[in-house]
Order: sequence, then C-alpha cells, then structure tokens
Amino acid sequence: MPFGKAGTVPWDAFDGRIVVDAMNYWPPVDGNIAEIDDDPPHDERDQRRTQPRARVVKSLNHLGYHEMEDDSMAAGSPLRRALAVVGDDAEARAVVAEIIDELGFDPVDGGELRHGVALEPGHPAFGRELSAAELAALLTPAVHLAA
Repeated sequence: MPFGKAGTVPWDAFDGRIVVDAMNYWPPVDGNIAEIDDDPPHDERDQRRTQPRARVVKSLNHLGYHEMEDDSMAAGSPLRRALAVVGDDAEARAVVAEIIDELGFDPVDGGELRHGVALEPGHPAFGRELSAAELAALLTPAVHLAA
C-alpha cells in the first residue's frame, strides 16, 4: 500500500494482529508531506499513531516489489539476499521472519521498531542486496542512528 493511503485503512480491525508494514515515505512517489518533512524521523511515530494496538513489524520495505520473485533463493544459497524484520514484539518478529524465509530470503532480526529507519529511502539498507551479516551490521543502532 502506498504510504499516503495508510490513513484510509480501518486500523482498529487489526487490533492484536501482526501487521507487516512495508511502507516508506518517499517524496518522489508520495509527494512532499509537510508534517513529515518538518519533523523527521517519521516512521516509528506514525506507525504507533495509526496502528496503536497492532503488532507492527516493519519488513519488505527495503526491496522493490519486482525483486521479491527475481531475488528469491533456496535456503543455504551463498547469494541469498537478507531482509530485516524490526518491531517491538519479539514473537511477531519471529512469525514474520518465518514468512521471509519461506519467501526465499534470509531474515535478520533488527530489534525494535525504531531501528527500521535503516530500511527507509536514503538510509543504509534501502534498495541494497545484502547478506545476512552485512544487513545485521547496518542494523546496529550506532550505524543507522548516526545516518
């Protein structure tokens, strides 16, 4: 779903459910949104406001939709691409990590939702084909919070 359409979703229908947030605010696609441009970082704050009772896990937002099929590989492949899962609910992260693995990618637990900034446009992991070790290194708080 495009970032700008998130406000049209009946989020209360997702109370207590795991929600995979694959959205990014990206001005070339969404246009500029003054509220966000004037007060970055926006991601964690916006997700908690729009989905306060959902079990939000941010993932899949750092690869293109067309890459999901093209880059999928069997487990154990040395060229298998890694995808992060970040969220404040460890159990929800584990569930999404299993899905990521089934889709053909190496899941990397990136910890808390606030670490998801590393996955957004203009940040270290966005759009890059990384191994699990490379992605894990970019998700350390010292790396992406300094970005």
